[in-house]
Amino acid sequence: MAKIFADLLALDGMAQTAGCGLKLELRKALEASLRFPAKAASPAPVAEDMTGEMPENVIRFGEHDGVYNRRNEA
Repeated sequence: MAKIFADLLALDGMAQTAGCGLKLELRKALEASLRFPAKAASPAPVAEDMTGEMPENVIRFGEHDGVYNRRNEA
């Protein structure tokens, strides 16, 4: 998606010289999306952060409590 946005902004730069182009709000949104991608919005979890006590409604992967899936029943 970043490549598409960069291409659109490049085309808009050429269109601006001809007196047309993207709306200013859309151009600002595309530029912001390239500068601050959504995948970098939060820090990656660290193993030390995941070892503490969890709320009652959270189950860690790997904990089975005697419940098996269909593959194990066969």
